[in-house]
Amino acid sequence: MPIAEFRLFHSSTQVEAGTGRKIEFEIGGMAVADVAIALSGLKAGDPIRLEGFLAKKSHRSWELVFHTTHFELIG
Repeated sequence: MPIAEFRLFHSSTQVEAGTGRKIEFEIGGMAVADVAIALSGLKAGDPIRLEGFLAKKSHRSWELVFHTTHFELIG
């Protein structure tokens, strides 16, 4: 079964307590099967919108990884 592992970078401004707050973070990501194959055609820096869920990287780790179940190119 195809598996893709990658790093996601997010940057946005969110409103908290009425004030804009710059949000930036990086997190590990992964996808399996058809989604992994489709993601392999993207280039680094392509803007995408992801759907999925957060889960521990493994049963012995508390590190979170974003498991991608669907994506679309944006922009």
